[in-house]
Amino acid sequence: MPSRGDIKIYIATHRLRLGSIDDPGYIPIQCGKALSNEDLADLADDTGDNISALNPYFSENTALYWMVKNADAKAPYMGLAHYRRYFSAEKVATIVEGYSVAGSADFTSLTTGETDLIVSEPLGLINAKTDTQTSLEHNYFGSHIGFDLYIARQAVEKLSPGYLNAFDFTMRNCHLVPFNVFVGRRSVVEEYAEWVFPILFLLNEWIPYRSYPTPYQQRAVGFLAERLFTVWIVENRHRYKIGFRPVLKCADP
Repeated sequence: MPSRGDIKIYIATHRLRLGSIDDPGYIPIQCGKALSNEDLADLADDTGDNISALNPYFSENTALYWMVKNADAKAPYMGLAHYRRYFSAEKVATIVEGYSVAGSADFTSLTTGETDLIVSEPLGLINAKTDTQTSLEHNYFGSHIGFDLYIARQAVEKLSPGYLNAFDFTMRNCHLVPFNVFVGRRSVVEEYAEWVFPILFLLNEWIPYRSYPTPYQQRAVGFLAERLFTVWIVENRHRYKIGFRPVLKCADP
């Protein structure tokens, strides 16, 4: 069982100050603090090496960036949750905002070597009009600015051409690993971050998302990051032992 200090799971929040959490492994972090006068957590993503000002466009990835650049290097395991999304408990639960979720000591498969990274269960995407499965590509085109997905492919081709097959396979598939929540070995999380952030920064240059009509659509880089996380998992499942676990969605205030 992970001991105190071994695992740090950061809870990304931008709307809600969380109440007391009876689990030292969970640490709330305020995202987008560089753009906010509110104090929602004792820890914020605008200290040290950070991209806090990009939070409206990068979503919870500003917390991930802060984690890999500034978090306690002594913790061999690290994770990311959201103020309304947590892994479900298997053996050890804790209470967050009145919800019973996985405690930080509930990820023993990491310390026993059974898994290197735990992510959310893949979500099968459904076309609401036909009630049939749909690909990630079709889903993205139906929900977002579709050509951004092709720009993402160009960015992968430029920076990580070895991932193109995984990218194309993922976009033709109907399963998404959603929410950008995870708990894993620190070295694995850092490896993913080293791969994804150069791509996200290139998308930040190439996609004119600031001209998009709504704040929701302006989060294009964040939406693409969720798809790229799935691409990374597809490409690296032969290298790392990936575990899947249900994610609870708590009420949105």
